[in-house]
Amino acid sequence: MELVFAWMPLAAAGLVVTVVVVLVALRKRADRGERGILSAAHTERLLALPEYRGAYRRALVKLGGMVLLVLVALGALSVVAARPITTDIADTDRVNRDIVLCLDVSGSMTAADAAIVGRFLELVEQFHGERIALVVWDSSAAQVFPLNDDYDYVEEKLASVQDEVSSDVGDVGDLFGGDPDGDPPIWAGTDLGNGSSLIGDGLASCVLRFDNPDLERSRTIILATDNALAGDPIVTLEEATSFALEREVRVYGITPSGMFGPDEDDLRDQLRRTGGEVFGVDDTGAGQNIVDEVLDDQATTLEGVPELVVIDHPGWPFRIAVLALWGVLFLAWRARI
Repeated sequence: MELVFAWMPLAAAGLVVTVVVVLVALRKRADRGERGILSAAHTERLLALPEYRGAYRRALVKLGGMVLLVLVALGALSVVAARPITTDIADTDRVNRDIVLCLDVSGSMTAADAAIVGRFLELVEQFHGERIALVVWDSSAAQVFPLNDDYDYVEEKLASVQDEVSSDVGDVGDLFGGDPDGDPPIWAGTDLGNGSSLIGDGLASCVLRFDNPDLERSRTIILATDNALAGDPIVTLEEATSFALEREVRVYGITPSGMFGPDEDDLRDQLRRTGGEVFGVDDTGAGQNIVDEVLDDQATTLEGVPELVVIDHPGWPFRIAVLALWGVLFLAWRARI
């Protein structure tokens, strides 16, 4: 800890010394001016009374205590005025990763979406500083929230999505009914195309959510789908993964439990082209595997300019000054001054 204005306590000490010198000089002058005053007779009996001598000693103690507390308060306030601080160098390096959570909300995924969003929440809890976005899609795509690093907001939105997809999943009317407060349902805007679970269109839409394509950033998509295509997509899965490769986006997949066969094999083959992999939602190590892959393989950092952080610490001297002044008031009240 250091003092910004270190001369303040010295100035306060000099002021105290000056006041004492002035008072002593005034007292000597007053003593010289009192030589012509006659003393009262027979006061020695009063001065010898035990009650008087006890009261005199108590008054001196109270007065001395008040003077001492005033000096303590003055010293503490001078330290406050001197501004005690601590300094530190803040590391402003920022993680340079963007992650888009890409969620299939088609009918075939209804039963699995709650568990998958739970996986998303587990992933978010292990990231620090990455920008994260959420896109949902079926026959068309809709953005739930854009890329941002406000993790309280991200976790709040994901928890809200999880609650929504968990409630009455068997009631289609409830799925599209929206929030009681008037917010649109999570599926709003995802049924504007021809068909269902158009995975190529969904993946391509998620690739387009990355902003600043000219900047060197690490870009990852975590794609949750069963690859159960039903309809005619504008972009095939192969074309979408080629688009991801062109934009230097790595894609990892999370599939619902019980997914086997050509759909999963095709998805795995395509995502491996981008350097990604496919994990099952029931795989206990899926979340950690994805985090390890993202953190180890795509670690890029923006080097920031170190910043000097100054923290004021007026607390303890200010508290001492307040306590000392309260002590002065208490002694003044006891002394009836």
